[in-house]
Parts: sequence; C-alpha cells; structure tokens
Amino acid sequence: LIHPKMVVPIHFGTFGLIEQDAAAWGRDVSVQTSTAPHILKPGDWVTVSV
Repeated sequence: LIHPKMVVPIHFGTFGLIEQDAAAWGRDVSVQTSTAPHILKPGDWVTVSV
C-alpha cells in the first residue's frame, strides 16, 4: 500500500451519476488515515512537489 501525505479528489460534482459529498469524504479521510485531504473549488489549484 502507498501512504500519501495528501489526497485531492477530482471529478466530484461534475455530473449527477458520480455526485458525492466532498466535505464528508474529507472528514472520513482525516478520521481514518493520517493523510491530509485537499478539496479544491473550481479554479483553485495546489502545488505538489516531489
């Protein structure tokens, strides 16, 4: 398994078939893992360095 430091969901809210509650997902990630969720709004961006 990989253990990412950060996760960014993509494609949520783009059409009804895959409608999800991104905030609830982020809370679940925070509670169940040590990974930091980053939920972006349209037009937001995040810089990732490796």
